[in-house]
Amino acid sequence: MKIIMRFSAVLGLLGVMLLFPMITHAASFATGVALSAYSGCTSPAGLDISMNTDAAVTREGGIVTTGDGTVLMSFDQSSGFASFSGTFSGYNFASPAWSVPNGTIVGLYAYIGSLPYSAATTVEWFVAYRCDTQEIVLNCFGVYGSCPQSASGLGATSLGCANVNDGRLNNSSARDCAAPVVLYLQAPGADGIARLDIYGVGSGGSSLAVSVPSTIWEIGAPANDKTLIDFVGNPNNGQPIGVYLMLDGTVLIETAYADGKPYVIRYNPDGAPQILYAAW
Repeated sequence: MKIIMRFSAVLGLLGVMLLFPMITHAASFATGVALSAYSGCTSPAGLDISMNTDAAVTREGGIVTTGDGTVLMSFDQSSGFASFSGTFSGYNFASPAWSVPNGTIVGLYAYIGSLPYSAATTVEWFVAYRCDTQEIVLNCFGVYGSCPQSASGLGATSLGCANVNDGRLNNSSARDCAAPVVLYLQAPGADGIARLDIYGVGSGGSSLAVSVPSTIWEIGAPANDKTLIDFVGNPNNGQPIGVYLMLDGTVLIETAYADGKPYVIRYNPDGAPQILYAAW
């Protein structure tokens, strides 16, 4: 009787297992994503990807696309992310090298897992951003199949920027959409003196940083090749702004974007073009 009862219990357990098969889940999890600070309109760009992965991870890869669906680069390779827990900063999209115009929507897609790629074996991350301003258009992370792999349809390849058409001197749509300084030439007042107003820009704000009277460049060549006019901080991005009078009569402005990338231009009072670019 005891043997029959035990056998019946086993049969009952098997029946439950057949009625309710075991539900399996991916052992790896994507837990977050952010755009790496150095990402822009030229390679390299990167993602800061957060995850908990299992020991079965063997492959990884990525795709870079634009808003019109163009594939700029892709790769698939062996992976060293098995049993990884935490955030990896700067998952790189670098080679082959790529470059797009300011205003382009760029999509960065990354995946880590094992073959065959599926929700049970692989996790993924995706960020689409405007390359000149780092404005995030879309971000996503999850198991394979959760996120888009392309920025197609998320924006035009080149959006341009209307903000440069407000009368500023540094008004190149290819170079100045997100410039850290903006220059305006103010007409002479009652005293007959014009002014070059230099505004510091960043974090959605702008404020007057330096106002250079025209007498500075009208009084003749300076004694030195590079004479300091003013040196101030940009309160909107934390970078210094150096303003200098050059031996040729131009006004040099040396500053940087918030990430430290140099932005260096000259204002030429007597020439065309009025703005000469050294770094942008």
